[in-house]
Amino acid sequence: MKRFILLIITLLPATLFAQSISFDDMISEYSTKKGCTAITMSNVMLETMGVEVGAENLSAISVENSELLPRFNEQIAELVKGMEVMMTVNHDGQCVNIYLTRQKDVVRQIVIVTSDSDKCILMVLWGNNLELQMVNSFINNK
Repeated sequence: MKRFILLIITLLPATLFAQSISFDDMISEYSTKKGCTAITMSNVMLETMGVEVGAENLSAISVENSELLPRFNEQIAELVKGMEVMMTVNHDGQCVNIYLTRQKDVVRQIVIVTSDSDKCILMVLWGNNLELQMVNSFINNK
């Protein structure tokens, strides 16, 4: 019995850490699956496109495989847990949620989740000081 309790205590931290997911984990998981697309753009590519929002890179995962959507949505919920909700829009069956992470009033990460019954797109924008006005105009123009 003592060994069993000791084993549980030993494995408990590993279980807690295993529950958290990173965006890199999600890219690795979905980039090779059928019905999924993963894209990563560097700041150079963003600047070439005329997007200057203070971003280091932009990454996105699109899942259109209905079998993968439940797990993908669960992982997104885990990913955005604790982030600040910037905006939520529901219209004609589509939902858009925008989250952000700040450090001392400096925006470091913006997560945009667009979903409907058939697909879900997760877009993450990283930077050292993302300019919210520029990001807003980028979102509205795309």
